[in-house]
Amino acid sequence: MKRNVGYYDRGLRLVLSIGLIVIAAVHVVPGYWNLITWCVAGILLLTGVFGICPLYGACGIDTRKDKQAADAHK
Repeated sequence: MKRNVGYYDRGLRLVLSIGLIVIAAVHVVPGYWNLITWCVAGILLLTGVFGICPLYGACGIDTRKDKQAADAHK
């Protein structure tokens, strides 16, 4: 898969995932919502680290600024 998540988008995903991990770790949300919080945090963390979002790919969204230069370096 090609990278389709831009620099600021990745940063926001990483910050949100860390916040959700903290919320889930201290059990702010009860029961199954805690499990859902862990799952969402994991998804945000993985898409932020690798820069690939399958949902963006399915919708044809690419938030990278310099798409042509990034594709030319491959």
